Amino acid sequence: MLNDDYQLLYKYVLDMYKEIPLAVIIAFAIIILIYVCMCMIFKKAGRKWWEFLIPGYNIVVLLQILSLPIWFIAFNYVPFRYLDSLSTMFLGICIYINLARAFGKKTSYVLLLIFFPIIVLPILAFGKDKYHKPEALI
Repeated sequence: MLNDDYQLLYKYVLDMYKEIPLAVIIAFAIIILIYVCMCMIFKKAGRKWWEFLIPGYNIVVLLQILSLPIWFIAFNYVPFRYLDSLSTMFLGICIYINLARAFGKKTSYVLLLIFFPIIVLPILAFGKDKYHKPEALI
């Protein structure tokens, strides 16, 4: 009786994995790529690579690396409808601008970083560009 239950569970698990769409696998691969790239960028900036893996702390460290004020984290917690999305986009664009500047890149590179981060982040992470601590914009 117990053996039949295990066989049923085994069959259920196998059936479940057969139905995982290719898009989910590709999404996980992209997430892993972004995590590896950000870990390498942290390492290039003189920080420990594992600091990016700690949620919440990674944003604080990233803002320190890019010489942005810590209060920028508040942009993620704007409580108004639609305004929270705009404020998060503002924070992301500020991070990308300063990230490109920290590695000596120009405005065109920032636009590529905003629209094609999956392509540009690996170039930034594994390229020969050196990190230079940027001056704070704000």
